[in-house]
Amino acid sequence: MTKPEITPRGMTMAQLVEYIGRSYPTVRKMIALGIIPGPVQAWGGKHFFDRKAIDAALDALSEGKVA
Repeated sequence: MTKPEITPRGMTMAQLVEYIGRSYPTVRKMIALGIIPGPVQAWGGKHFFDRKAIDAALDALSEGKVA
């Protein structure tokens, strides 16, 4: 039996790039322009991207709620 694929809520930059299907430079630009939220700090000073926040930002973008 194979393990089910799980998309973690806290993603690294590499996971985020794969998750939304864009290149590193494009994702960095999207963050800089405020299209998607930047990373949040977690335990031990490590940073991650919150999948739910990314989903909400992309949902708003696809619904035309972002200028």
